[in-house]
Amino acid sequence: MNAFVPKTRIAVVAAMICSVPLMADTIEPRVGSSTSITARGKDILTVDVYIDSLTSGPNNDDDIKAFRVTLPCSATVGTGGAGTIEFVDTMTDPSPVLDAMNTDYIFYNSSEDTITLDSGSCQSTMLADFPFVAAGVTTDVVDTGTDVFLGTFRFEVSDDAAGTFTIALQSGTCGTDGTFLQRKDNLCHTVTLGSLTVTVPTGRCCVSNPCDVTCTADVTEYHCEETLGGVFTASTNCTGGCPCEWGSHCDDGDQCTLDLCSSGTCDNTGSAVWGDLVGATIDAANNLFECGGNGQVQTADTLACISAFGGTHNCEPCDNGSECSSNFTEATAENAEANVAQYGKLTIKGQQRAGSPGGLHYFDVYAQGFVNSGNYSFLVESTGGRSGALDVEKLYVDQLREDYIFHDQGTILVTNLARSQITSIATREDQKVSSQRNAYLGTFGVRASDNAKGEFQLAIVDQHGFVLAAETFEVR
Repeated sequence: MNAFVPKTRIAVVAAMICSVPLMADTIEPRVGSSTSITARGKDILTVDVYIDSLTSGPNNDDDIKAFRVTLPCSATVGTGGAGTIEFVDTMTDPSPVLDAMNTDYIFYNSSEDTITLDSGSCQSTMLADFPFVAAGVTTDVVDTGTDVFLGTFRFEVSDDAAGTFTIALQSGTCGTDGTFLQRKDNLCHTVTLGSLTVTVPTGRCCVSNPCDVTCTADVTEYHCEETLGGVFTASTNCTGGCPCEWGSHCDDGDQCTLDLCSSGTCDNTGSAVWGDLVGATIDAANNLFECGGNGQVQTADTLACISAFGGTHNCEPCDNGSECSSNFTEATAENAEANVAQYGKLTIKGQQRAGSPGGLHYFDVYAQGFVNSGNYSFLVESTGGRSGALDVEKLYVDQLREDYIFHDQGTILVTNLARSQITSIATREDQKVSSQRNAYLGTFGVRASDNAKGEFQLAIVDQHGFVLAAETFEVR
């Protein structure tokens, strides 16, 4: 028996007049072994057409000598559906095809040397208005049974497809078009024409980063994964939100609770640990950690703190563009009231109230009336003057001074001259201090440019630009 190449156009056996059927059986399109499947956008569906069953009648009238199978160019979309499922045929992946080497093929065991073959597709409008395959034998008929293969078609799901679609076998004129089975007596065996149901489901899309997780409802898997970059769950809306992945997805707004994620469920029952800034490693190669603590103070917490005060972060920005929150930011709260409560009153004291161009002038920073301070951070700014500038040239903290806020205590000290910033952090929670007297925080030195003249304003500000203290310095 010959193997046959699809699209070879040879005349199908002559059309015959159909008689009243003796039996009613089924031809159906399948993907795998199913006539009802789910799919996602851009899927290519390989649809095989089978005789599901063909019952023998008197005189072996189920013996088949020819057939034709026709499917639509486009699937029928159900109510409320969107997008398309279209028949596809390419040079590299032709469709439809007859695989004559398939052992389930209807004429696989035919002893004839020649089998007539015909095929057409939506792209071949000269051949047909619908994609079809057709074949037949001259004298060597086939006694069919169940699961008999007739041909393969391919369909593509559009990227915006959603809802339910139906790919149904097309009826037509017996022996001429549509779908039919022709018996050895040249009559057409009437069969039930089945269909393939394709469902492109919608559901919930969860998009997460180390800071938060967002939920979008009623989207398809393709849109969720390819456009939004999220995780798709079919037939689920956003009621109750998305399962957490990181503890930072569980922020309850209370700095005193430990926010943890366990198997997709938030747990806020634990107590926050001072200095616990970041959690699990997200991307070790890039030193990225989960925003928010994990109940342990580790090296990663120190690295996160130092990086944050240096202007970079070990955790990524949240979706709204704000920085990831953590305990060390208490010292640089986002409003004036919080700053006053944390810092108390800050003052700047210089060795002199005036200086000369080109000179280096030093100032100490003090805090008074603060409560439970475990860390602090401030930046130095200089503005004003009739000409020239005051540039911060020196930053240091004399930890041996008895009036140093954390005198005789373990601290992490960071100075960042590029940002004119000083940071000091107590390493244990029991080292938090309170004082109504002036406590020394640090020293900065400013260099007056050679052309500096006039009154300049020196200011201590937090990371959000809120002024905590100011002092006038004149260059004469």
